[in-house]
Amino acid sequence: MKISTFRIFLIKLKSWEYWPIYSVYFFVTLYWIWCSIKSRSPFYFQATNPGIKNGGFGGVSKFSILEKIHQKPISLLFESSASINFIEQQTKNMGIYYPFIAKPDEGERGWGVKKINNSIDLENYLQWVEVPFIIQEFIDLPVEAGIFYIRYPDKDEGEITSIVIKDMLTLVGDGQSSLLELILKNDRAYLQLKRIITEGKFDLNFIPKEEEKMVLNTIGNHCLGTIFFNGEKLNTEEMRKSFDQLSKNIEGFYYGRFDVRAATIGDIEKGNVKIMELNGVNSEPAHIYQPGYSFIKGQKSLLFHWKTLYEISKINRKKGYKLIGIKEGIKEVRRIFKFNKTYKIR
Repeated sequence: MKISTFRIFLIKLKSWEYWPIYSVYFFVTLYWIWCSIKSRSPFYFQATNPGIKNGGFGGVSKFSILEKIHQKPISLLFESSASINFIEQQTKNMGIYYPFIAKPDEGERGWGVKKINNSIDLENYLQWVEVPFIIQEFIDLPVEAGIFYIRYPDKDEGEITSIVIKDMLTLVGDGQSSLLELILKNDRAYLQLKRIITEGKFDLNFIPKEEEKMVLNTIGNHCLGTIFFNGEKLNTEEMRKSFDQLSKNIEGFYYGRFDVRAATIGDIEKGNVKIMELNGVNSEPAHIYQPGYSFIKGQKSLLFHWKTLYEISKINRKKGYKLIGIKEGIKEVRRIFKFNKTYKIR
């Protein structure tokens, strides 16, 4: 079927959560330039998280970060040339069984993250992936959240500055409309229609029963249609203390977002979570992408976080952390941009 590019344009135009990254980060870029001048280095952000390569800016091995974390799913790193037999043997040895999650070791914004249900899915993934990738046990817990945590190096306590609760793209049947008709009525689902058709996992002619829920993706990435909700009202002192403890167990980490799964919100408060990923200075306070969230408020939140990032970096530099040289830094940035351009990562 023909998908209307004009409708897609209008949907994205009226909701800034879909705007290109350069438009969302225009003012942040100006602030980064100002901080670079004050720091005498455009790579000042490296010092924010001394224990993570580049502070977690980009070009970082996700697996190397996972190795620093205790409360993580079972995870294995493979080369793209690995055979199915080798992968299945290694995962079985570690107690990972279908379904599981596969994702590139390097990359951003949910690029290449797939749920692998069987050997056919795995074979297709191996034909697609061209870089080292992680296989991670599938954590089937109902609550998925992003907890943004910051702590100044000279302070014993940190704070939670953003909580996002992720709601998977779900349509509800009316007993009359086909799945395709339901998708056509829903703007967020319509943006995913091309992917849904390409993957071929759903019968678009199927008519869901009244109130029957159809979950169109099980991975909490914005690019896959997941809705991000602002969970700031869930922030408690108990949660802050829990993430204080989690962060202190990760050497050289002061700023970033924990992407977690848990059985309940109460479990997140207590720190009873599985940490799926930990993102460093490239983290976003993802609650700002809640549908209808003010663009101005979103910009204020981004600038607040980048101001904090700079201040933490300044403290660590005073403590003796040495930044990467300009020549080496430019080389690394070029590598990251080339990687993102090659694989069309937005």
